Amino acid sequence: MGGAFGRSSAAHTLNAVCQASLEKPSATRRSPDYERMCSKQSLDEICDRAAIRLHSGSTALAALVLPGSFNPVHSEHIRSLELARSHLAGIGTTVVAAFLQPSSDDYVAGKVGAAWAMSLADRISTCELAAQANASTNGGDSWIYAWRSGQANGFAVARHVGEFLGTAVSERCGGRLSHPIEAYMVCGVDVVLRWGKWERPIHPPAVVVARPGVALPETQPGKGWHVAEGDTQPASSTQIREAIGAGRWERLLELGCEPSVVEFMRTRSESGTLFMAQ
Repeated sequence: MGGAFGRSSAAHTLNAVCQASLEKPSATRRSPDYERMCSKQSLDEICDRAAIRLHSGSTALAALVLPGSFNPVHSEHIRSLELARSHLAGIGTTVVAAFLQPSSDDYVAGKVGAAWAMSLADRISTCELAAQANASTNGGDSWIYAWRSGQANGFAVARHVGEFLGTAVSERCGGRLSHPIEAYMVCGVDVVLRWGKWERPIHPPAVVVARPGVALPETQPGKGWHVAEGDTQPASSTQIREAIGAGRWERLLELGCEPSVVEFMRTRSESGTLFMAQ
């Protein structure tokens, strides 16, 4: 996923356009642990995008975090991020990055069994392939990435992402942004129903992607909850795994997998390394 600008011009742009959004200089530096969660190329692209938005007068910048097993990733995961971005744009907030956040090996193996669990490394790779495919179909607009920590707590990851990106952009601007980059967790209605804290204020905030046939609580949501609505299609990682087990690779395309993801999984399957217990 290539950035839209050269690194030298991007750095000049950041220094030139961010000054109005800066407060006092900051001595804070990014955690090396966080840096392993997001590649330098991805971070460069995100900072370039933030610079452009600051230059155009945007002050409400955001990032999205969609946690999940991604075992495997499919089109509705990407669609959820698109709907969340559209919702926030409607209230004046510009999304500069979105992250697919695969959960740990232990979490996924405990959920579906090791015989059907892809490794974290392979789930990260397939998330990156899905993100690249999305960029290719949208004129090269790379805005979706993989966050590599393996954590299952989406709220914790959203908090880390907001801090990390805010610090990264600030460092390139030479000071501290007066308006932080807010990170939103993206989730489905099922998460709200399981968690049971719809009426309470939350932070980091969350965007709930509404789906036909699954009703949200009728009570008024607490501060920080948002609901994104739009056309969605049923998609199931379980059905995808069943098709893999039956050797029906062409079926995976119908179920919402990108061709590059299918080819990756097929190659792994042929070598006996697609699932952790193989």
